[in-house]
Amino acid sequence: MHTIFVLVGKYASGKKTIAKELIKRGYKQLISDERTDDQLRTHDFYIATPFDVLYDGELASEDIRFITIYIMTRTDIRWQRAKKDGCAIDEFHKTLRKDNEMFLDFDLTHECNYAVKNDNIKKTVNLIEYIMLLETGEIEYVDDKY
Repeated sequence: MHTIFVLVGKYASGKKTIAKELIKRGYKQLISDERTDDQLRTHDFYIATPFDVLYDGELASEDIRFITIYIMTRTDIRWQRAKKDGCAIDEFHKTLRKDNEMFLDFDLTHECNYAVKNDNIKKTVNLIEYIMLLETGEIEYVDDKY
């Protein structure tokens, strides 16, 4: 069975930065709005919206398993990242409202397998990689690892 990891999080939570770091470590990112079985079987992860997570769950099969990781980032950190990328404060607040609406019906406890706090990119990527290795059976659980 192939396991594909789905990164989901609000605007400026660090999803793209995490993806870049995972690619550097040899993981393959799927970048496509239309995901096929063949694409899912040959990639390791992709970035998604809450709507994607709900829809893609229906694509799970006997040989494809989805593991969803929610990236949690404090609003002040998200603002610093957005500002660094040239986002104005009014645009940031508008995006926050959209995010809140989009995530309102997204039940993290039912739709996500993991929630990872992202206040330090290196630690976050290490933890996500640990989850990926654990869920694919490449390593065994170590109680005091994180």
